[in-house]
Amino acid sequence: MQLIAGRTAQEYNYHKKRKGAFWEDRYHATAIDTGDYLARCMVYIDLNMVRAGVVTKPDQWRWCGYNVIQTPLKRYRIIDTNTLMKLFEINNYKHFKEVHKSWVESRLKQCGIKREAHWTNCLAIGEENYIIKIKNQLNIDGRYKSIIKDDDTFRLEEPTLSYTYF
Repeated sequence: MQLIAGRTAQEYNYHKKRKGAFWEDRYHATAIDTGDYLARCMVYIDLNMVRAGVVTKPDQWRWCGYNVIQTPLKRYRIIDTNTLMKLFEINNYKHFKEVHKSWVESRLKQCGIKREAHWTNCLAIGEENYIIKIKNQLNIDGRYKSIIKDDDTFRLEEPTLSYTYF
């Protein structure tokens, strides 16, 4: 992930003739449940450069997952579309592209491009059973993690700690 993030930042800075930090923070992994949660996460990532104000539509950013799905390369793919199609129970690639495009367009119409911190700040997102399973897999490390419910989404978060000076 670090390699991909670094290369993306270098390309952007080169094309925009700029220098300096590109990403807000280091890479952070979030465990995502399958189904609707995975689709929502994919769409959120597809809209990253739109949210950043770099482009107005995701297809304008050459290096995004949206373009990898909509106009796939014959070689050097970084997204395993066959596995994604299995996860979404879609057997036809043309249909998968149409569904994916409709998810992105629908998201832009419904919610715009606002930032949703839970995709980058929490440890896991999904159904309640999935979150409980992830917390249990953390064993002792999961002891102080909180399960939070928002609408139809459960997430696992670390507590916010404040610094205390002595």
